[in-house]
Amino acid sequence: MPFLPTYDYWTNVHDGYLWIVDPDVEDDLSILRNKPTIKRLEIEPIFGNRSRRTRIPSLDFFTSMEILKITDMDITNMPRIPKSIIELKLIETNLSDINQINVDWSHIVGLELNSNPLLTKTSLIIPEGVQNVTINGCLGTTLDIIRCPSTINIIYIGYLTFNKITGYLPKYPIQFGNETKYPNYCLDYNMMPSAAEPDQEDDEEPEWEDENGNPVNVENDYESLLTAKCWMVHNSIKSINTSCDYLMYEEFGAIQKRIRNPFAHKDEPIVTALFLRSNYLRRAAEFMTEDTFV
Repeated sequence: MPFLPTYDYWTNVHDGYLWIVDPDVEDDLSILRNKPTIKRLEIEPIFGNRSRRTRIPSLDFFTSMEILKITDMDITNMPRIPKSIIELKLIETNLSDINQINVDWSHIVGLELNSNPLLTKTSLIIPEGVQNVTINGCLGTTLDIIRCPSTINIIYIGYLTFNKITGYLPKYPIQFGNETKYPNYCLDYNMMPSAAEPDQEDDEEPEWEDENGNPVNVENDYESLLTAKCWMVHNSIKSINTSCDYLMYEEFGAIQKRIRNPFAHKDEPIVTALFLRSNYLRRAAEFMTEDTFV
């Protein structure tokens, strides 16, 4: 039986199906015609074989799904994901570029990328429209830039190293897993004091602030402490990004002043371009900083 019922973790109510795909067998989908409307579908291969990943079958039949979870499958040249899907999860696939996912992103609210080993040594540009994002890497995963869309509300990053997060800051504070590293931000989030082991002496109350800079009473309140810590890192990233972006604008703007005797070289194309009114240097700075002060 390729289709097994799945149940909600909290209520134990039947909420969808697990489709166990055999690459050598064409499944008969007609058995689902008399079933209740399917809201959740999980797809995984009948056996795990990384040297021969199983292709994802056509999903055209599932026009009422809202949650799709794909595990250990081949996503190259994958079929179109139905427009009804609002939450997409890719687990341990051969995803290496988010553009490989055949989907209309304007319909996707939640995106989870979990332990996809080939999604590394690149940048991740989260598409416009996505609101809630979870990114979990695996051993050795590194990302250069993580760029958030204007629609972002929540982002969680775990078990990977990244150089910069840019674009738009989420509505809620950025959350990091214990194994997340961000060396360019010079923040040691993992060594910050916890509610169980406050870093204080003589019963001095720890000083934390919320997103508005107001003091937070975190004594014996783990949730408040964690929230305050998240906002501190969140605001630190914003400050560091803004400083770096302004510095880059300043350095690009100073190039004209560092050119020796530009009049004598006015006929040279590079000098001419640098002194045009359209301001190539400003445009170059906008490109390098992505023109965003997150």
